[in-house]
Amino acid sequence: MPTPATNTANIASVLQQVTAVLQALQNAQPATTTTQPSTTQPQVQAVDIQKVLELINTLFGGPPALGQVNGALGETIGNLLNGKKTAIGTIGALVTSILSIPGVSTAVTSILPAGLAATPFGAIAMPIFLALAGWGVLGKVEKWAQGTAPPPK
Repeated sequence: MPTPATNTANIASVLQQVTAVLQALQNAQPATTTTQPSTTQPQVQAVDIQKVLELINTLFGGPPALGQVNGALGETIGNLLNGKKTAIGTIGALVTSILSIPGVSTAVTSILPAGLAATPFGAIAMPIFLALAGWGVLGKVEKWAQGTAPPPK
């Protein structure tokens, strides 16, 4: 894994290359009409311009694309839950298990309306929260395998 000093050196060298490309493009003479156009000049400029665009996308681009696990529910919900599934599932399972303790459950059901108090909340919610936590773990494994996991703080 590159160190911050290496990343800074890489960015500095890339910025120097970008500056050189932009200066070369600025100093380029306008093309004259000839019967046989040169094919090497446009190809070199296209490659240089593509490098500049890749650099700009790298520096100022958005977040990386979602993987298969995190993007399984689509872009909107996938981005909404990206990095939060394990925490939501773990906290939800913990709260559900605390609410299933006999003394706590009777205190909570006395507050709830009669129709809601009669439903077995723990029997429905616990598997959902555990599945969400497991899905979050799979998302983390996928990020680690692809090398897109954020660096530790």
